[in-house]
Amino acid sequence: MVKPQMLRVIPVGTALVTNYEALAAGTKAFIGRKPVRDADGNVTGFDVVDGPVEIPMTGDYILELRQGMLEPADEATAKLAGVPFKAAKSDDGPALKSSK
Repeated sequence: MVKPQMLRVIPVGTALVTNYEALAAGTKAFIGRKPVRDADGNVTGFDVVDGPVEIPMTGDYILELRQGMLEPADEATAKLAGVPFKAAKSDDGPALKSSK
């Protein structure tokens, strides 16, 4: 099997971009986010992970980059997506909380 080309990205602000590979395996996850759990183990929100993450190059993720939901973490990713590269950084704001 041919290894897919990879993109290095950082999530923007409070955007939650679905991780389609995790979803196909039956898990709800978001690119560049980690779940925040309460004392009972329930997911109550999502925090930004430290640093950029690598994801496979797919049309869905290229679209997310072009729409500004993800930022390229390097020049190669920016070039593949056809977007400008700038020193990207994720939002260090509060975790996204569920309405539960």
